[in-house]
Amino acid sequence: MAKHSDYRMGSIWIVTFNPSVGTEIQKTRPALIISGTLFNNQRSKVTVLPFTSAKLNNPRISPAVVEVPISARNGLSVDSLLICVEPMTLDMIEKF
Repeated sequence: MAKHSDYRMGSIWIVTFNPSVGTEIQKTRPALIISGTLFNNQRSKVTVLPFTSAKLNNPRISPAVVEVPISARNGLSVDSLLICVEPMTLDMIEKF
């Protein structure tokens, strides 16, 4: 299991978003940690933005997304979209 100090702002983790409620994001997918590292070290929750591999021309995708291409630095396996309108605060133990 990862230590709290491993959950750094700006790092990408694989997160399980199930179970979800209503229209919340679902499935296991990469997510970008956006909460501050010091804050994460002091609690058992982190705030993330989920990624999707859906294409920009998909009508279900909000215009508030950021394209993130595959790179060695980010470790993504496919070109992805960062869904900026779906921030979620998740329990480190249950979801990561």
